[in-house]
Amino acid sequence: MASLGDRAAAKMFAISLVWMLGATMAQSIQLPCPHCNTEASGFVLIHWYRHPTIGNVRVVLECNVCHEPIIAAYPGGGVEEWTNGVRKVFPSEVRQLWVAPIPKIAVAPNGVPDNIASLYAQAMSSFQRQHYDAAGPLFRRIMETSIKKLHPAGKGSLYERIENLPDGIGVTQTMKKWAHRVRIIGRDAAHDEDPMTPDEVKDMQRFVEIFLVYAFEMPARLPTEITKADPPDGH
Repeated sequence: MASLGDRAAAKMFAISLVWMLGATMAQSIQLPCPHCNTEASGFVLIHWYRHPTIGNVRVVLECNVCHEPIIAAYPGGGVEEWTNGVRKVFPSEVRQLWVAPIPKIAVAPNGVPDNIASLYAQAMSSFQRQHYDAAGPLFRRIMETSIKKLHPAGKGSLYERIENLPDGIGVTQTMKKWAHRVRIIGRDAAHDEDPMTPDEVKDMQRFVEIFLVYAFEMPARLPTEITKADPPDGH
């Protein structure tokens, strides 16, 4: 049977170990997760070390959402104070050197208006995280907002707005078919008790993306004097 002194020493060792582990595990930082695609997930520090030849600090972090790990490299100094628990908040002046895996950040095609680009980022974030019932309505909203942006004078339902898009704004019949496809999938999903499927949302994403490219990105690539010029007469 252990003596009173031995039990006291063991208790002090356990308390010290818990304190040291707690100090390390308590350290956290917000970063985009490449696994679950959460844009600003809290990552908990699991392990760190200073590279023996380069001198930079390597940190192993665990995502609080999906619990998958990443490894990142930072210069020393303030980061080591953070890893040791001296600094409770990650030093904002320190810039990450690299991270693995690299997170996938979805952005809208070039030339897309800011409000539509914001909706697209939200839709892609939900889609990448497999939140299909959240992503689907957002893709439909993107299409509806795009139609209104292209032809603010349009009236009626989304179907009527699509059908009445004038030829002069550069929307082709094929583009209208893409828009209708997004409208129909979104409409059917709104009246269906079953969750949206990955294939349905993937179709919406593809049609929305290509519509945005043709409606906004491609015209933005052309010089202003070309977009304002009369179309060729065929001679």
